[in-house]
Amino acid sequence: MLLKPFLGCLLLALSLPSFAFGEWEFSGFASIGGGKLNQENLRYIDYTDDWSFDSDSVLGLQAQVEISDHWSLISQVVANGYDFTDDDAYIPKIEWFVLGYQINPETQLRLGRFRTPQYMYSTSLEVGYTYQWVRPSQNAYPLFLSPFKHIDGIDINHNMSVEDIDIGIQVFLGQTEGEYEGTRANADYSFGGNIHAAWSNFSARISLQQLNLSIDYPGFNELVTNYDALAATYAGNAEAVQALQTIPNSFNSEDQQVNYQSLGLSWELDRWTLATEILNFRSADRNFANDADGYYISAAYQFKDVSPYIMIGEYHNRFSDDVKNKVLASEGVVAVGDNPLLDGLRDMTIATFDLFNVDQETITVGLRYDFHPQADFKFEVEYFNFLSNSYGNFYPDETFDTKGKGGNAVLTSFVIDVVF
Repeated sequence: MLLKPFLGCLLLALSLPSFAFGEWEFSGFASIGGGKLNQENLRYIDYTDDWSFDSDSVLGLQAQVEISDHWSLISQVVANGYDFTDDDAYIPKIEWFVLGYQINPETQLRLGRFRTPQYMYSTSLEVGYTYQWVRPSQNAYPLFLSPFKHIDGIDINHNMSVEDIDIGIQVFLGQTEGEYEGTRANADYSFGGNIHAAWSNFSARISLQQLNLSIDYPGFNELVTNYDALAATYAGNAEAVQALQTIPNSFNSEDQQVNYQSLGLSWELDRWTLATEILNFRSADRNFANDADGYYISAAYQFKDVSPYIMIGEYHNRFSDDVKNKVLASEGVVAVGDNPLLDGLRDMTIATFDLFNVDQETITVGLRYDFHPQADFKFEVEYFNFLSNSYGNFYPDETFDTKGKGGNAVLTSFVIDVVF
């Protein structure tokens, strides 16, 4: 178990400030968290009804150097306890490797790997110390976008002031790929940008992104094999063969355009910190595709070193009807009842793709305690209400059937965050 050595690294990190070696500057961050669900046979991130200490645990190290008056280099290596892939826990991966050129005091051009600027906390997504909660709300930080957390490409950043308003503009172009729960996805181009404005104690941020996306999910291979086998039994009926082959051909996506938009607002009022983010994700209604919407609203009150907070939100994910429509269309060629094996396969296909539909609302209450200038402890309880006969953002195991649909779950979790 990695918990004890990882906790030792946290304590060591807490005793070390960021430091320089020659022209290089080094810093880092770490979090160790734990939690459990009140439901059996369900999983959220890597949390189940047994205590888990991987989902919110992370260790990151960053190095940067000013090469010259205009050139700089930043590199960041991150080891996650859980990252939605088949990789072992705490495998170090490069999240940042950026060569920057300062065109003038206001404008910088960068080339390399950098964080995809999708959210208010994109650049510090794994630095838990920078935000109020145990983790950013999955209602506005959807889990299925995890494979696209960084971009390999180029961006330009420009900062300026208009009277009392500080404005930052970023435009980027690149490519990205990754894996999420067995689904392999890649975008051979990703283009977008964001505008951030701050004045007085208020800030606003809007982000836009377009991807040319291809998706492949090996978990559908058994369905594909079964459709191919049944299609072969209708070799003398070209219409039936085509209808049955059309269904598995839609189980993936290739070069499909998707668009992502988000809006974030933050307001500090005396001891109160109010924040909200809204997401909108849209893709073409064909093959393996989905539309998603979500938001959260958070309020925190600072009392000395303690900050209680509450957060509410909703998330809705609608899978494309294209696959279901092709299944139903096949019934006009091979009628229901003519082939029991095909009837069962069609029912299984619709049920499988229905699992991708998500409707949930959440309420979170928690407490943050800054026990050190570079460290905090957070504890929270998050209530999930599953809507529209879905499992929310949870994954059922094979024995769960429909027991959890339309139900609810509670996640109790804590985390210790350190920056050094």
